[in-house]
Parts: sequence; C-alpha cells; structure tokens
Amino acid sequence: MTTIGVASTALDFLATIGPDDQVWDDGAIEAFVEQVHALATQKRLARQQSGFQRAIAALRAEVDSLPGGDVEIDLASLETADLARLDPTMVLSRIEALTAAIAVYRESATTSADGNPRTIAERAAMYQAMGASLSLITECHDQLIKVIPALAQENLKGRVVHRRRRKATPVSRELWTVAYFLASCGHRVDDGPADPPLEFGEVGWGSVFVSFHHLLGAGRDQEQFRKSLSNLRDYYDYFVDSGRKGWNPATSPMPYLGQIVMADWENRPCKELWEYVKQFITR
Repeated sequence: MTTIGVASTALDFLATIGPDDQVWDDGAIEAFVEQVHALATQKRLARQQSGFQRAIAALRAEVDSLPGGDVEIDLASLETADLARLDPTMVLSRIEALTAAIAVYRESATTSADGNPRTIAERAAMYQAMGASLSLITECHDQLIKVIPALAQENLKGRVVHRRRRKATPVSRELWTVAYFLASCGHRVDDGPADPPLEFGEVGWGSVFVSFHHLLGAGRDQEQFRKSLSNLRDYYDYFVDSGRKGWNPATSPMPYLGQIVMADWENRPCKELWEYVKQFITR
C-alpha cells in the first residue's frame, strides 16, 4: 500500500468513529493523532536535513574542484552545523547560489589557464569575467552566513580567502597606477623583457622602483617597497606587451583596485600616464 493509501485508510478509520463511541473516553484517538503529527514532523525535518546535506555536498564538490587553489572557502562550520536549526526557505537558496557562483568562476578560471594563446584584449575580457565571479562568490557567501545560526556565523565569517590579497600595508590607487605605467610603457628593444620607460633614462628597474619610495612607500622600507611594486607590475604584465609572463589570473587574481586602475588607463597613451606618475618621483 502506498503512503497516500495508508493515510487515507487512517482518515477513513477516524471517520467511522461516532461521537458517542467509548474510544474517545480513554484518549486513544487524541494520542493517535498526536503520534501521527509527531511522526509527520519528524519525517518532514528528516527530508529537509537530507536536502541540506545534498546541497552542502554539491557545494563541497564545487569548492574541491576549484583549479590551482586560487580561492579557499572553509565550509567546516556549515558542514557541522545543527541542520535542524536551519531555515530551509532561507538557507537552501543561498547554498545553491554560492554553488552556482563557484561553478561559473571554475569554468572561467579553467578556460583562462588552458594554455591556448590569446590576445591581450581576450585575456582582459576573461579576467574581467573572473573578477566578477569572485565578487559574486564573496557576496553569496556573505548572504549565506546571515541566515545560519549565530554560533556557526562566528565560525564561518571571513573564511572566503582570495590568495595574494592579504597585504600588511594597503596599496594605494596611486601605486597601482605607477605599476600599470611601468608594465605597459616599458621600452622594448628585442623579444626579451622590456627595459624601464625611456623617461627614466639609462637606469635599471631597481632604481626606477626606489624613485617612487619616498612619496608612496607608506611605511615600507626600500626593499619591501621594491618587492611590492614589482609584484604589482607583475599583475599587469599578463595583460600588456611587456615581454614578461606576469601573474596568471587563474592562480593569482588581481585585487579589485588594480582592476579599476587598468580599466581607467588601458585606452590612454603612455604620455598621459607619465604626466600623472612623474609627480610621485624623487631622485
């Protein structure tokens, strides 16, 4: 007999009991109804928890499939949360949204790292898609932790980590702009890496980096500043014709401020860039 058939039989049985039947006197019917209600509630919760478990497993599969370890998402608190305390109407949709966002990012990251040659414009377009996907992952993660129990929120909060984004000293927009100038406006005389822009004269990259230290160092010593500016330039090298490989965005996503600077300057001439960055130089 089907589940619906059993339920119908129980209802038919109750319908046959008259109002004067002695079965009402000992409370057996009320007890039976309460047991049915309790069992239905138990089964409904079990079904909800099974749905949570499937959704969390799908989310875990997407997280584990991310290429290169470029994004780390700690799901331990969610996976160990008391599922009975979760609101299915609020949580499931957010888990599914985060799962979908990770899948989109994984697809774009895999495409960008497949080794096929592409133009600078194609690389930039792919990176913009990846940057948007990363932002969506963070947004979906934030929405998820808002609707899980408070204890789990404290454990899960801030566990989305974008590698190469944690820096001891904030990087200013001015320094990102200098890095873009150095990457895109270097002087190439052959197929090797570009020399410093001609505006600096016959000096090496070390001297060029240090020339910006006094005004843009922000507390770093010269060696720390040189490494920091060199790393920022490496982010842009991937997208410009500098002769250097640069950081692959599939494994080293560019921070959002760096993306803004590139979008602001990529279609403007080096002469205009030089007029802006030279104010930060001290000899």
